[in-house]
Amino acid sequence: STPIAAPCWGWGIVGFSGSGIVLRGNGHRVQSSVVGLLPDQTSLLPNDRHGIVIDDGAQNLIGGPTDRERNSIAGNRGTGIVVQGAAATENQIQGNDIGIIGSASVNAAASDITPGNGQGGIVIEDGSDNTIGGTEAGLGNVVAGNLGTGIAIVRSRATGNIIQGNLIGTGRDGIEENGNTGAGIALEGAAGNTIGGTASSARNIIAANNTGIVLRNSSTTDTVIQGNAIGVDATGSAMLGNSNGGIVLNGVVENSIGGVVPEARNIIAGNTGSGIIIMGSNATRNRVQGNYIGTDQAGGIALGNSEHGVVVEAPGNLIGGTDAGTGNVLSGNRRSGVRIANATAEGNQIQGNRIGTDQSGTRVLGNGEDGVVIINAARTVLGGMVPAARNIIATNQRHGVVVQGDQAENTRIQAT
Repeated sequence: STPIAAPCWGWGIVGFSGSGIVLRGNGHRVQSSVVGLLPDQTSLLPNDRHGIVIDDGAQNLIGGPTDRERNSIAGNRGTGIVVQGAAATENQIQGNDIGIIGSASVNAAASDITPGNGQGGIVIEDGSDNTIGGTEAGLGNVVAGNLGTGIAIVRSRATGNIIQGNLIGTGRDGIEENGNTGAGIALEGAAGNTIGGTASSARNIIAANNTGIVLRNSSTTDTVIQGNAIGVDATGSAMLGNSNGGIVLNGVVENSIGGVVPEARNIIAGNTGSGIIIMGSNATRNRVQGNYIGTDQAGGIALGNSEHGVVVEAPGNLIGGTDAGTGNVLSGNRRSGVRIANATAEGNQIQGNRIGTDQSGTRVLGNGEDGVVIINAARTVLGGMVPAARNIIATNQRHGVVVQGDQAENTRIQAT
């Protein structure tokens, strides 16, 4: 490994038996360098571990907004960039190509060369208040083609991190397919992190990966997922699906997908599998609000997920709401708009949504099977006593609402 105690500019870091660059301390910069491939960017010469490691360091900068500052980090046998340790705070990762090499493939004549890093693109482990990407021009990274997860944030001290403006699973144009073999983004045991945001430039394109976003572990709380395109390309009008669903919440508590303003809306469409899955007996008090699930970014053209719009197999979650802007559009999916299933899934609420129509509630955009299916899940509330709780459930190919199973007791269907 090469320990860095000064700015690193224009280096070729290749072939080390450990990691390529290890930053210890604060305020370092790594820019305009190639890590894991030869400087001419035609052949790989991987480092045996990670590309770049920030080890308990703060306020370091990897990359930058211009082509001249961008690093190419590819082909390393470990992870492209690792940020580790409780003191690893306020670091910035900007404008890099991680797992790809510019807009071209590596040495096209050599079919056995794969530029992806061997264990994923970026990992933050116990680090806090770090930023991957950003909202200003050029700050987003391309994290694509890696073997493993594109971006992972793990462990309990990993709080306050922000992922914004990145292309995760595509080429630099946001259209070319180049998925990571694992999830696009995975959070495990980490609280209070943000994926996307309400500024248009905060949008992450998360496409062509295994799963788009995965949250695991009951300690993964207060995650905000807003303004992203998950399963569609940068135009928002063409499918570029993740192969195992859009978003999976597995055993997590009090996380938010979407929000009450249009700018918080996620487009979750075109995925193989369901748009959103909430699962696990501990997965409770999660909110899915204001999203377009199964449509294009205008909410008027079907780009359906191949299974259901939302699947809930967990207790006490909210799909929509009664406040202005909280309702989702759940339309155009190949199967049902919403599926609530199994005995664990008690006390969920479905309110204020458009299920089988466009965002206006007037145009036909039906799901391929039923609007809402409730199977062996008790105390589900569909609609409510106030006008704002009303769901519009129309034009679906089979039934509007199906309730079945001996355990589907105390279901309330109101004002729908």
